[in-house]
Amino acid sequence: MNVTDIKRFSDVFEDELDKIAEEYKDREFAEEVVSEDLSMVRIYLPSEAVMESL
Repeated sequence: MNVTDIKRFSDVFEDELDKIAEEYKDREFAEEVVSEDLSMVRIYLPSEAVMESL
């Protein structure tokens, strides 16, 4: 796996999380919900692994 793959995974996760956050109208709550129910997203990355954090 290379940096390009990690960036793509990060982008996919962020896009899916953005959609869920829109539904809940709260980004932090959406992050909590997703971390407890990983079936809500195709790929899960903890906040410290998201590309912006690297």
